[in-house]
Amino acid sequence: MRDYWVDRRQITGFIGSICIIFGTFLPIYTINLIIIDQVPVPLIDLPLIGRPIAIILIAMGILSLTAIAFEEYTLLYLSGLVCLVTVLTTFILVEAGLVMLSDAMPKVFAVINYLFSYDFGWIFLMAGCGLLLVTPILHD
Repeated sequence: MRDYWVDRRQITGFIGSICIIFGTFLPIYTINLIIIDQVPVPLIDLPLIGRPIAIILIAMGILSLTAIAFEEYTLLYLSGLVCLVTVLTTFILVEAGLVMLSDAMPKVFAVINYLFSYDFGWIFLMAGCGLLLVTPILHD
């Protein structure tokens, strides 16, 4: 019998949902401009694909929070899987764009590759996906 009002699954799912929601606003890439400084690029500011992907992730985060509030943990499989596929697809699309750029303009790509680096937003997005997928498996 439980004598506390929040169980381990609720805490884990809540943290995963928050990581997904806030991860869309955290920088996933950093552009190192020599003269100006570093410019962080959050997921929501990616050209063309950023806003739709951010809307999907935020909607899945809110769905997850709702499922956790009503203790419907099996819905977290759906939201976690959708978030994981969305995050991995975004990563692959951005990397594929960089590879296509390197094939088309190798000298320009060398400069872009020097200026372009990953940031900590990916960690929050992947951790959130993992926590959402692990939450239904946990026992009280």
